[in-house]
Amino acid sequence: MLTTAPIRHDLNPLDRAVFLHQRKEIYERLHPETKHGAQGGVGGQRNENDTMSFSKDTAEKCGWTARTIDRAVAIAKGIQPDVRARLVGTALSRNQAELLKLVKLSNGQQHTALNLLLAVPPQGKNVEEARRIITGARAAAPAGDDGFAALLSKWTRATPRERSAFLDHLWNHKTDDTLREFVAGLNQEEAA
Repeated sequence: MLTTAPIRHDLNPLDRAVFLHQRKEIYERLHPETKHGAQGGVGGQRNENDTMSFSKDTAEKCGWTARTIDRAVAIAKGIQPDVRARLVGTALSRNQAELLKLVKLSNGQQHTALNLLLAVPPQGKNVEEARRIITGARAAAPAGDDGFAALLSKWTRATPRERSAFLDHLWNHKTDDTLREFVAGLNQEEAA
């Protein structure tokens, strides 16, 4: 009989993943017919009396979903043991979403990402940012760019009257002189 007592304590996502992975290995030794790819029943067909899958069995005993169990096991299997050891006690060990992103990286990328994230000061805010640094991928456009794109889109669809009203508002209600300086610069270019 496998105990679920450690699960009832508040384990962080990394510790829970390691515990569930170890539990799964023991469960599969006790019930080899439940291993992924193993066929039970007559002629390779499953029947209702077959031993329950590890995820389903553990989920019922712990009050979680089978998917939650599968994610935890994926974390323990997907993160290299030496990387896992370095994660202990860090903020990353308490963030399942970040651990799942770390699993998607190759072995070498996991090491590099962890070096970046645990550096002082950190060289990235999260695993995705570390991945972008590693791969040289361009970072997503800042939120401000989305606002500019939306404004530009509205401007191009605006009627001449709406554009005039908008410019009038900027000219008369702007707290700084950005628009006035811009217009003055245009006038100087025309005069030259």
